[in-house]
Amino acid sequence: MVVDEEGFRPYSAGVAIRLDAENNHHVEEFLKLAKTAGWKIDEEVAKELLTKRRYYGLFEDERLVSIACAFFRMPEVWPVGNVYTHPDYRGRGYAKAVTSAITRDAVQSGAKALLHVAEDNIPAIRVYKALGYRTISRKPWIFFSP
Repeated sequence: MVVDEEGFRPYSAGVAIRLDAENNHHVEEFLKLAKTAGWKIDEEVAKELLTKRRYYGLFEDERLVSIACAFFRMPEVWPVGNVYTHPDYRGRGYAKAVTSAITRDAVQSGAKALLHVAEDNIPAIRVYKALGYRTISRKPWIFFSP
């Protein structure tokens, strides 16, 4: 799915903030949320991710409950991903808020925001369509576990 500045419909409910690798609270909360998502990372990797990628997060009562990032940034396109909301906080618009924040940065830079989503992930597709994303192609996903 892809969106450009012309098609983007920002979502402003909830306050998504840019996560900072130098902020210990951000790193600690990022690690907790990553563990919930099943990621196996340590503090060093968390800091590296927050430094190299542009992450936005949404906090509720000092707890990081939703994230989204740009994997990298090029003048033409920003691949968006790692959109994740803690299961206890889903259905509140948090994924839409963090995805909107990173998408806003992408389109304001003049790039298109691009993301991949499984066809059966209907809640995510609803979020992305609400922000103006449109499907540009369909490809099979192949998962391999050595």
